[in-house]
Amino acid sequence: YNGLGTMYRARRDYSAACAAFERAIRFEPRLIDAYINLCNTYRDTCNEAGILEIADQGLRIDPTCAQLWLLRSEAAFTIGNLADGWRDYEWRFLTQERPVNIQTYALPVWKGENLATKGILIWCEQGVGDEIIFSSMVAEVAARAKRCVLQATPRLAPLFARSFPNIEIFGGAVPADVAESLDVQSAMGSLGQWMRPTFRLFPTIANYLKANSERTLALRTRYGGKKDRALVVGLAWRSANVID
Repeated sequence: YNGLGTMYRARRDYSAACAAFERAIRFEPRLIDAYINLCNTYRDTCNEAGILEIADQGLRIDPTCAQLWLLRSEAAFTIGNLADGWRDYEWRFLTQERPVNIQTYALPVWKGENLATKGILIWCEQGVGDEIIFSSMVAEVAARAKRCVLQATPRLAPLFARSFPNIEIFGGAVPADVAESLDVQSAMGSLGQWMRPTFRLFPTIANYLKANSERTLALRTRYGGKKDRALVVGLAWRSANVID
């Protein structure tokens, strides 16, 4: 029935797919793949309540199943339960499906404690889009810390250096001597657990990144003509993680 459900899901017959995965679970309650497949089918149909229910059932059988934790995380975020979403999101480093690379700095992980007397190393993860989104929390962490060092993707390092002048930016791995002088570390995506557990903690700021003023002027001159207030919008994007 698990294979049958997979076939139905590929044909986008979600009702039949759910029925097949439910039968697979009834016949073999310890078949974790069936729980994952049923959760993914609920994801296809935007059934967050179903995801949470089935993920919890599967996790009672295998509490170490990272894919179920991440499906649960996504559902929690979608319904606005940010605290649970961020907590479960920590399993992204252990999933076998599109795993997130973890850095190996020999520092304790920051757990939200006071940083007034500590230096923190924050390292980038996933794609540049994720890095840009997560960077919205970096300046707030730096304001709490005695010292803040950020490992960024090389092509984003100049942008972050302009935007966060009080943070030490490295476009690539942080040198060992610098890392050893710090106290704690955090992945960018893990900051949300401590900085954004509720919607009221999202700041009301117009922007947090600063464009290259010379480049901005050159592009405005090129495309905006003589209209000083002309709206000039440029879009360029390519995702390396395309999901059908």
